[in-house]
Amino acid sequence: MKYASLRAFLLARQEPRISMSFAQVAAAAKVKLPASAFRYPQWWQNDAEHHVQAKAWIEAGYKTENVDLDAQSVEFVRVASRARGVREVQESYDHKPATPYKVHPAYGALKGTFTIDPRWDLTKPSLDEDELAEMDANIDRLADRVEEGMRRNKK
Repeated sequence: MKYASLRAFLLARQEPRISMSFAQVAAAAKVKLPASAFRYPQWWQNDAEHHVQAKAWIEAGYKTENVDLDAQSVEFVRVASRARGVREVQESYDHKPATPYKVHPAYGALKGTFTIDPRWDLTKPSLDEDELAEMDANIDRLADRVEEGMRRNKK
């Protein structure tokens, strides 16, 4: 894990709140923070599923708060139990999509425009035995031509 050193640093701490500058975070992580950490507060989100850096502090039992890009500082706040093998849920999952599901305007446009004869067997193969045999023969002829061409190219 790229931010394993940051995780280890936070695991060793006991404080309920740790205020750090971005430079201190980089030093604890033993990596140079990307430019997006200095430009976008989203980099500091507590989203362990999409951000490896967030996974490090969440696994250590912390979440980020009070991210200040101008002052280049962040606060890590303890949220999880330190008991071995126990982790609290960091955030509840919102099952509702951000935008409501919309049906395409063409959905159902062909409804009722044709019907299938109830006597028609939908499980019956679309090709009869003669047509299948002809298709197999065509495939065999094509395979023979391909093999012949490959033999010519090897010579």
